[in-house]
Amino acid sequence: MSYRTLFKNLYHNDTFDVEKTTDSNTGHGIIEMCFYDESGNVAHSVWMNKSTSIKFAKTLRTEINKIKEVENGRR
Repeated sequence: MSYRTLFKNLYHNDTFDVEKTTDSNTGHGIIEMCFYDESGNVAHSVWMNKSTSIKFAKTLRTEINKIKEVENGRR
């Protein structure tokens, strides 16, 4: 399964794609994130195992919650 979304940085629109793939060396499932520039070229790629992916998702959620707190005047 793959997920692609449009995100905006300070200067232009980019996209990124997240999908489950298999590590060719170990055969284990990994998460691959590819970031594309406006021309559709891969600008960056990140590969994470399951454990790291879970930690990354939790960290993102924590940072999103901090932003929400600030926006709601709680900090």
